[in-house]
Amino acid sequence: MKQSSTTNQVRFEVISSDGLASRLRATTPWGSTDWELTDRTSQLDMTAYGNASGVVPLGVSLPMYRFDQPTGTKWTNMLGTFSITARGLSVTGATKTYTDCVRIQQDSNGTSYITTFAPGTGMIQYSVAGMVFNLDEASSVLPLFPSTSTNPLPPIGVLPNLAANETDNAVSANRRLDTLSSGGMKFLLTYGSWPQMEPTTGTFDMGGLQYHVSIVSTRNWTSAYTLTLIHMDKREVPSDLQSLAWDSPKMQSRVLKLVDAMAAEFKGKVDYFQFGNEVDTYFDAHPSEINAYLTLFNAVKARLKTTSPSTKVSITFKQTSVARLATTYAALDAAGDALVLTYGPYTAYYDALPPSAAVTDFAAIKKAARSRKIVFQEIAYPSSPANSSSPDQQAQFLVALLNELRGANTQVAGAQVFLLSELSSSASSSMVGTLGMGSVEKFSTLLQSLGLFDTYSMPKPAWTAITNELTH
Repeated sequence: MKQSSTTNQVRFEVISSDGLASRLRATTPWGSTDWELTDRTSQLDMTAYGNASGVVPLGVSLPMYRFDQPTGTKWTNMLGTFSITARGLSVTGATKTYTDCVRIQQDSNGTSYITTFAPGTGMIQYSVAGMVFNLDEASSVLPLFPSTSTNPLPPIGVLPNLAANETDNAVSANRRLDTLSSGGMKFLLTYGSWPQMEPTTGTFDMGGLQYHVSIVSTRNWTSAYTLTLIHMDKREVPSDLQSLAWDSPKMQSRVLKLVDAMAAEFKGKVDYFQFGNEVDTYFDAHPSEINAYLTLFNAVKARLKTTSPSTKVSITFKQTSVARLATTYAALDAAGDALVLTYGPYTAYYDALPPSAAVTDFAAIKKAARSRKIVFQEIAYPSSPANSSSPDQQAQFLVALLNELRGANTQVAGAQVFLLSELSSSASSSMVGTLGMGSVEKFSTLLQSLGLFDTYSMPKPAWTAITNELTH
């Protein structure tokens, strides 16, 4: 945080966090202190105090910042007298205006410390002895503090993949699902491959879809299912259809028979259906096929509106193509009931963007969605230093994004993090090979570090942070 008229700075840095208690280092022109702040649900309590050499437990939990109280509320403890002096403030920063802010004043030993918080961002202004320090957005990352918003989160999920040290069986699968339920997860999106669902012409295997429906029915989760007949840069269709146009009578007839078989299994439990995964990757290389695919999509959507009327039908795009949804992909986008995206905020060289990217990216996503629902099919953020990240940074990004989702909780239908567990080396190598990315530097480290549990099945900071947001 910087003072506009001088070079003075105030820095608040999260040194460590387990998602509930965070060690914060406050560095001012007058010195440096370390605090331990503990989340008490819409309230931060100081529980330890010290410096870089260590903190000493206070023995009591001292309320410091209370975000859910009305203006005029006061409380006193050994830290001083605190009061909420204003709510609903608008504060103009360097790059944006923060709204619905809350201001808290601490009076201690004749000095007033005034701190202003914004929903989804945290501390944006700090004043002491007449000096005002404003958030320097360009050099800041969002902390692991809870949002000042009291909105509930929309349904959140995590793809429950097999852990590196697990045996793949029904017991381990149920254990993973129980882990998600206990962590507050309420959304599941899975995938179906046409060649696997129709191994021979006219013979359908709906086992995977049936398992999906049984999970979401039993646990009462919001549900989505993606048919990957386009999977990134490839067609995933039966071999005898590979060379056919998307709008050919034979292609349409076969697709509609598959969709009819799938709809019979939906049973009102598949809320969102996606016809194609990251289709923008494929159509970037085959733009002349867009209109034919749109014709096929419209036929599928019309059929599902008859056979499964409650299901919203859309197409999955990458978040990096959001700007082109109004141009190149306008017709495909307009045809969908919802905006469904995969989201991985990293550079073309697979370096993670800072956690603050969640704020600007989500603003663009909301604009592109218009009044439609938003579904995040995948949210993928690495924790590897090789990808300019860390386990704490992964957690910071996900909490920053969750804070944005709180502010749009009625528009976001569901959001799924990819993955629950870090991949084993063999699983990572296999996936890298399948995707044809073996020669791409840093892609393997990115893929292997996406999980919220490490390869020893220990929770990473991101898991603790997300479940804390969901359950507190």
